[in-house]
Amino acid sequence: MFGGVDEDVGGKIMSLRQTTFDTLTYQNEVKKTFQDKEEMYGMFIEVMEDFKTDRIGVIARVKELFKGHDNLIYGFYHNSCSENVI
Repeated sequence: MFGGVDEDVGGKIMSLRQTTFDTLTYQNEVKKTFQDKEEMYGMFIEVMEDFKTDRIGVIARVKELFKGHDNLIYGFYHNSCSENVI
């Protein structure tokens, strides 16, 4: 048992928890980076709402939105490789 959930499912429960943690950590990093520019964070959330239907378009939009913030672009790529994206 891990936190009340059976961990013996081919490692998927632990992997899902780690992915969720990574995703939330990334989302908080974006929010912190743009704490003085609330509209930028709002635009990011809007872009992410389109992720499941238009991955290619979202990738391009994220690159443009976060231009000059390579750490956020890298973090997006890292988190978008999983099925549990923001």
